[in-house]
Amino acid sequence: AAMIKEILKCYEAAIHISVATSLMEPQVFTVWMGFFTKILQMDLSSQLETYTENEKEIEALQRNKFWQMKSIASHIMYRLFQRYGNPKFAEKSMKPFSKILQENFAIPMLENAVGIIRKSQTNFVEPKCLAFAIKLTTQAAKNEKTFNVMKEEYVNLLKSYIFPLLKITQSDAMLWDENPEEFTRQQFDVSEIFTQPRISAQEMIPLICSHRYPGTQPQVHPVLNPFMEFLAQTLIQNKSQAQPDPRITDSVLVAIGNLSEEIPKYDNLSQNIEPMLINYVIPEFKNAIGFLRMRACWIYGQFQEIEFKNKEALKMAVEGMYGCLSDSELPVRVLAAVNLPKFLEDTEVVGWLRPFLNNLLTLYLDLMNKIDLEELVMGLEGLVKAYDLEIKPFAFDLTSQLVAAFKRMQDSQHEDSGESVMAASACIDTIARIIYIVKATPGITEKLEELVLPIIVYSFSMDGFDVMDNCLDMLAQITYFSQQISPALWKLYPLLIEICVGTPEEVKEKEVVKTEGSFGFEYLKAMSVSFQNYIAKNPAAFIQGESPKGKYLDLMFSLISRILEISKFKNSEMDSIIGIKLLITLMEGLKGHLDGCFNNILQVIVSELNIAKTDNYKSMLLQAIAMGMWYNTPLLFQIFEANKWTEPVFKLMFDTIDKFKFDFEYRRMIIGLTSMLQNNPSVFPPLIQSGLTHVFQKLTHLVEKDVKSREGDGEDDSEAEEVADDDDYAKSLEKLQDLAKKREEDDDDDDEDDEDYKIDGDEMVLYISPLDDLDELMYFKETIEKLAQSNPEFYQSLIGCLSPEQQQSLNIAMTKAVELHQKDLAEKMKQKAQIGINYKQSV
Repeated sequence: AAMIKEILKCYEAAIHISVATSLMEPQVFTVWMGFFTKILQMDLSSQLETYTENEKEIEALQRNKFWQMKSIASHIMYRLFQRYGNPKFAEKSMKPFSKILQENFAIPMLENAVGIIRKSQTNFVEPKCLAFAIKLTTQAAKNEKTFNVMKEEYVNLLKSYIFPLLKITQSDAMLWDENPEEFTRQQFDVSEIFTQPRISAQEMIPLICSHRYPGTQPQVHPVLNPFMEFLAQTLIQNKSQAQPDPRITDSVLVAIGNLSEEIPKYDNLSQNIEPMLINYVIPEFKNAIGFLRMRACWIYGQFQEIEFKNKEALKMAVEGMYGCLSDSELPVRVLAAVNLPKFLEDTEVVGWLRPFLNNLLTLYLDLMNKIDLEELVMGLEGLVKAYDLEIKPFAFDLTSQLVAAFKRMQDSQHEDSGESVMAASACIDTIARIIYIVKATPGITEKLEELVLPIIVYSFSMDGFDVMDNCLDMLAQITYFSQQISPALWKLYPLLIEICVGTPEEVKEKEVVKTEGSFGFEYLKAMSVSFQNYIAKNPAAFIQGESPKGKYLDLMFSLISRILEISKFKNSEMDSIIGIKLLITLMEGLKGHLDGCFNNILQVIVSELNIAKTDNYKSMLLQAIAMGMWYNTPLLFQIFEANKWTEPVFKLMFDTIDKFKFDFEYRRMIIGLTSMLQNNPSVFPPLIQSGLTHVFQKLTHLVEKDVKSREGDGEDDSEAEEVADDDDYAKSLEKLQDLAKKREEDDDDDDEDDEDYKIDGDEMVLYISPLDDLDELMYFKETIEKLAQSNPEFYQSLIGCLSPEQQQSLNIAMTKAVELHQKDLAEKMKQKAQIGINYKQSV
């Protein structure tokens, strides 16, 4: 037996990633399959097969070599069936082998697995062996050939063999008593217990009951309906007993809860859920048995999306979950804490719980001190979201507790699995939401900054890399909502650059840093939000400030240079777009302070323009030129003429303008060309002077396109620039997190490039450009009106180049521009008023 076990382990390892060619030979594979089948069908002594639920006896049997052989063979069968049982899902190179397996072995493998499941009701079957047999049978439902063999058997299989496996075992009860923290973890993370039959059975039920049977009556599922009828009868019969079996009640609720996504699709089933919850679940909140109180919280959470018509009963359920938050048993408290916030989308529920908010927060924080769970922290975030106005007085204390919880989770993450990392990430996200909520409260953001700064610094290390994206989101909020960049935040600025592109020493010594950047480069997009805020929040400090690593402005130029260098090594221009946008941010925020280095800025832009490959990158570079005209048109043309750039750059610009399709492209180009027209034509190079009518025609065409865009789908494109009221928080944060998590895409995928460019090229979430208050259409309108007064001859030469139809079209566009501007002003006033109302209410 020991030798056979080692042979099986060798085969198990050999097929873990793929199947070797020699093992796929039909004759060889047939022999192996016969060998596995013989082992699985081999009868063992009555001593090894006598049914038992005794935990110690089960542990002893699991150590037996014969059962270890069977469990390995069962895993091999499942592994082969899962990967190669359906040629439709097999890799191209494995399709011939998959066809052989499906045609010759799939049905015998299924029959073997079903035999093991049936035997488990009267005999002992080693848990892993049984779990893999259930998994194989579940997988068979995804394969038409094997599904047809079983479709008439599934109802009986679920009722007679799978349902009994849902019962709480002696092992579960012991774990509840001896290690309630681990029991609680297993309710959310089954990765360590996925080979338990109970877990495999829970996975099978929804998959079988969701399988579509062609030709059946609407609203009637041939498996789901009879299985639900069986569950209902079982629950009623059990409850009618003088002493109901709590394990049967729990099993029924587990089965129904796992069908929470399927039941609502059938009216005849969904209409019975609320009465079932009222009659059979609400009483369990006060059951003397802990795991039934826990199950009551869980199943209500499973069905939280249904429409509860009986509000009084819903209130009883909410009160039941609230009461369970103070339960003596940890699993009950945690399940209540995780599921109660799911009902806070209902304003009535929010109102019911409002008087208990202080106690709710205390209970949640106490639980977080006892167990690290992502779901628990997300439950707290649900409370913070639902009671945003009321949370403000607790903001500092809540953040303090969350920071302490984060530090504790980081200390324990080396001992635990990834659960602590996930919980720590959830802590940061909840803190970020709190920062957002208090954004309009003077001075609070700065106080919270002091608390969270150590977490942000930690995330910039290799040890903290797992939470870097979350912390970058939080840093973006802090730099955005704070009145000024604090000295402590300025210390992060050079560190942020180093983890992005590496130190000069690393670039020289490490080829990988030179060509790919440092370990944080993949989060460049998220970092760029904070970089922009460093520039925009306090321009004077940015120009004058310096760190031991160098002057802030010089460090920014070095960063941009490295971004462009790394992008060339990677042969991808998406990161270069971020670098050029940082140059645009400098010109926007430091107007009048970059004259000494303006030549170098333009040199970089034009050099990149000469080698740019994609239309999106060319467009971004031309937008940078436009912002250069806004910065200082005479100086730009002076440098252009000295370097003979005017003709090639402006020819490309006017060839490209017609390809613009995003709001931010229209906006920057209109501002740039309009700024140019504000200057005396004498400062223009001869080429521009002779082509002014062409310039003006292109500009008016852009204006008309911008008006249409803002009238139509402009709202979608402007979302990235706005952070509106609290209802937009999730949308804004999601976009910000998308920036951090985006990875490089292939340059030849136009759709993906356009989507990335739409995000990267526009102004980022949580960054206010100095030009945000400048309406480009009104800027154009007012410039033309001033020209008519100050330089009538120049004005007439521009307007005269337009046909009567074009002039009429421009006049209509200008009328619409005024309407759009007034609409935008009204919306901004409304948002400011709402922020004021929220602040007063919180005070």
